[in-house]
Amino acid sequence: MKRTPAAPPTSTSPPTENTSTPASASGTTAASLRLRNDGIAIFRVKPDGSLEKAGYQRTGPHPRNFLVTAGEVLVACRDNDSIEIYKRNPKTGLLTDTGRRISAPKPVFVALQ
Repeated sequence: MKRTPAAPPTSTSPPTENTSTPASASGTTAASLRLRNDGIAIFRVKPDGSLEKAGYQRTGPHPRNFLVTAGEVLVACRDNDSIEIYKRNPKTGLLTDTGRRISAPKPVFVALQ
């Protein structure tokens, strides 16, 4: 079966198997995880609902999933056995690596109870 590359996320194209695209609680920013590029693309949500690229944050090897919280983003990086924690700017959505890590064997999903 031939695999087609994932389209960049937009408000009209749903995430594909190669992406995860949650929006912030405020709905003003969104992020997209590209599994092959070891990082997170950050987007601004424009008034018309379309997305505009705002930045890119490199992550550890083979990120599989991430969770956007009020002030942080947790990224499950499978190939370095950790969940990485990034500080999230609430206005721009841009991320800063905190250097904090949660050790977890081959994490592929992040959730809070």
